[in-house]
Amino acid sequence: MDLKYVLEQAWNIDHPEDEKRKNVIRLLKERHEEILVNMSLRLNTMQTNGLEAMFLHADEFDEMLIAMMAFVCETVYRGEGHANPTLIAVGGYGRKELAPYSDIDILFLLTHGKDGRQLDIVSFMMYLLWDMGLKIGQSARTIEDCITQARQDMTVRTNLLEARFVYGDRNAFYDFSEKYNALREENNGRDFVEAKLLEQTNRYHRMGISKYLLEPNVKEGHGGLRDLHLMFWLSKYLFGITNMPDLVERGILTSSACDKFLRAHRFLSTVRCHLHLLIGKAGDILTFDAQKKIAERMGYIGRTGQQAVERFMKHYYLVSKNVGELTRLMTVIITDTLNEQVRVEPLEGTDDFYLINNRISLKSTIRLEDNPLLILQAFALKQKYDLLLNPWTIQRITDESKLTRRLRSMPEAQELFFEILLSEKPEGILRLMTESGVLGYFIREFQKLVAQVQFD
Repeated sequence: MDLKYVLEQAWNIDHPEDEKRKNVIRLLKERHEEILVNMSLRLNTMQTNGLEAMFLHADEFDEMLIAMMAFVCETVYRGEGHANPTLIAVGGYGRKELAPYSDIDILFLLTHGKDGRQLDIVSFMMYLLWDMGLKIGQSARTIEDCITQARQDMTVRTNLLEARFVYGDRNAFYDFSEKYNALREENNGRDFVEAKLLEQTNRYHRMGISKYLLEPNVKEGHGGLRDLHLMFWLSKYLFGITNMPDLVERGILTSSACDKFLRAHRFLSTVRCHLHLLIGKAGDILTFDAQKKIAERMGYIGRTGQQAVERFMKHYYLVSKNVGELTRLMTVIITDTLNEQVRVEPLEGTDDFYLINNRISLKSTIRLEDNPLLILQAFALKQKYDLLLNPWTIQRITDESKLTRRLRSMPEAQELFFEILLSEKPEGILRLMTESGVLGYFIREFQKLVAQVQFD
């Protein structure tokens, strides 16, 4: 039955207003409970991943909010010829990534200034949502207020980056979008990028720099969903893209890197949705108890010498590793885009590598398949000159790391490896070789140890 009609019927009954409000709240709670049940049922179907479930959850929540706004504007505060607030989804809700118990970020766009009726509608809507027990992040602003706040506060600017129309005056939303995009083009986006990268650094210090915490934070941890969100925010803000595959079409990202992004996004979103439903509230810490239960819910099974939960967590850490690689890659792409100048220099002692903005880079014309020894040479050069490897080069090495198996019995390769191993402070290089998959393929016995979990 149409929710707006049901709410109108409950409101129009000749009862005191407090009783009518209670009936409306009861009906809304019942509808929201149905939405959560639908979310749970979708996740119990192995064909549905968390990202798809969140999109459908957001769609159903949109329908409920639309019905509520129509009910409040047309029944509770009926007034023909008067302007209504325009409801806009922002933040995670704006990009339709609505986990079961996520905060719901909404903006009431006041289209004709802060007149009393519009503010009354906002107030009534908020009391309904709060009485339903929902955690709402709300604001009520004019378009001018939005732009002023976004210019001063990067959190506001990030939330508005993902604004999506839900109900009201579409022309007002288009006007807001046009003014926001004008702000986005100011200063070439440099202030936004610098602020978001600083936020990432502070988050790593706060949450822990390692991707291999025993009880990781699925959202905020290193290699978690927030790193994927950061990549999307920076890409959207600088390049105006709406989907990550757009970066492939524009030659900014390789199809392999984009595929890793999408697979990581689906996996981590699925884990987060299961975690919310398991604990019955918002929460992003993957505790030991939750790890066992989510492994079962996601269909992992034990194998000889390895429990289901160990296989699940190994998959989790490998995904986080991929997210870390992608974050490094996107950071370089973004910073090089802002700097606009690419400085190319020769690298002493080699014709196969050169320096791009002081990072060791494999020449694009060279095929690693023809000479896989270059994979180890890249790490040896990094150790020798104490310079960063270009993330594009790391990505190429990662994509073709299986070629390292051909080097196991090659004396030149063994010599290069021992040079790295016996050099001063080899840990950083060995860690990078592990992250890229090279060490596991070069030393057969090491492969099974990468991201290995012992659950006890």
